[in-house]
Amino acid sequence: FDIEADPKNSKKLRAVNVKAL
Repeated sequence: FDIEADPKNSKKLRAVNVKAL
């Protein structure tokens, strides 16, 4: 999914996405 679609949670989701990678 596109984390940029939800800027309010982009930081949190980006951190989770990095861990997923």
